[in-house]
Amino acid sequence: YKAGNFEGLGVQPQSGKKEFAIDGERGLRVAHIFVILRITPINVQHKKMIRCHMSTLMGRDKLRISDVAKSTGLNRSTVTALYNETATRIDLPAVESLCTLFRCQVGELFEIDASIPEGQP
Repeated sequence: YKAGNFEGLGVQPQSGKKEFAIDGERGLRVAHIFVILRITPINVQHKKMIRCHMSTLMGRDKLRISDVAKSTGLNRSTVTALYNETATRIDLPAVESLCTLFRCQVGELFEIDASIPEGQP
């Protein structure tokens, strides 16, 4: 979106004020005219360069998401994101606890997808 183009977002500048109304409610306050919004359109899918094989490992050991969350101490939403391959980041202690649970190496849990050229979005 270009600066100042808020159409379709439900954000309307209020005249003479340094506030914006979101869906008719006063909410987002800004210190100046500039508002930075990071928006990823729903219909844009980014190619995944790193694959997570947690679902395969869970199937091998007949574990459910709740079993993995309880055994590792990870948040259920983190485990679900890894299972569905929608996670965007993971902490090293989490990787360590998953590798310990599945008795595997990091390379067995994660893999770089060679079919996607490096640098492609």
